[in-house]
Amino acid sequence: EAVMAERFWPAGKEPVTAVPSVQLAGNIMTAHNATEGASIGYRLNDNRWRLYTGPLTLNVGDEVDVKAVRYGWAESAEVELTL
Repeated sequence: EAVMAERFWPAGKEPVTAVPSVQLAGNIMTAHNATEGASIGYRLNDNRWRLYTGPLTLNVGDEVDVKAVRYGWAESAEVELTL
């Protein structure tokens, strides 16, 4: 059990998922994350969180929150974007 814990939390410290990089080209938003195995979630205009699966088309005035999560790791900080 100690070996497994060390593998998941080196030196007993919970790893933190990398902050996603978010790009905006016109009204198309894309997001990527450097943490292997992480998923990216987004929330549009304070609605519920959704799984990011590909580029999003945004409208003027849209507000988007983006974060990355990986099971067993702390969530990343959120990136906020307004078109």
